[in-house]
Amino acid sequence: MGGCRGLTHVKARQGGLFDEAALQVPDAELTYQPDWLDGATADHWLQTLVEQTPWQQPEVQLFGRHHPVPRLLAWYGDSEASYRYSGMTHQPLPWTPLLAEIRQRLVDALGQPLNGALLNLSLIHI
Repeated sequence: MGGCRGLTHVKARQGGLFDEAALQVPDAELTYQPDWLDGATADHWLQTLVEQTPWQQPEVQLFGRHHPVPRLLAWYGDSEASYRYSGMTHQPLPWTPLLAEIRQRLVDALGQPLNGALLNLSLIHI
């Protein structure tokens, strides 16, 4: 964001994801805000997204063989927000009411426009 260069160090409070260690992210700006969203809302959003998302499991081609990716994916966004990955172009699904709400809350908090959201659900934990 904003052309920040160098390393950014972030130290979270006790009990956070990055306990006792600064996270170094080259060429990035990162702010950890553990109180941005309360736990009950986060749990509700997660449950709703897991249950209502039309998940897909694309395949990637490696060394001439096709392999399913080890996660489920869903790409949402503005109509022009396609992205290309592993030789495939992905067109976004339209924003759901919940994702539009999450997007607006993020835009308000960040002061930056957002044109898409890539949802990933790991198959390792299912």
